[in-house]
Order: sequence, then C-alpha cells, then structure tokens
Amino acid sequence: MRVSCDTIYQMITPPPFDAYLRNLVAPDEAATQGVLRYNREAHAAPDLLTVILPLRDGVSVSLKL
Repeated sequence: MRVSCDTIYQMITPPPFDAYLRNLVAPDEAATQGVLRYNREAHAAPDLLTVILPLRDGVSVSLKL
C-alpha cells in the first residue's frame, strides 16, 4: 500500500473549493506538474487501485493488486 499526500488539484476538486485552489495552484510550476503526473500514472497503472481522499490537500491511497 502506498499513501501520498498533497495530491488534490483543481481538476478534481468540486465547487466551491475549486475556485479557492485555483488561486493557490500555479499550473506551470514543476511541483504542480509532478502532482498531475503522479495522479495520472497512479490511476492508469493496471496493477494499482488508487483513490484520492479529499482530506486537507488530498491523500492518495494506492493498493497493489
């Protein structure tokens, strides 16, 4: 099992929190791009079951199948 923090970004955050995050997230920053890449790859991995929990800045939990 892998647990990662700070994995919520504006693309998956429901209103009204998306407007709040849009002011905090700089889409061109390397850290933001790293979070986006991690989320895409974790969700696309066929041997992982991954969910993002909306706790604070986000917690991803991945279970190896």
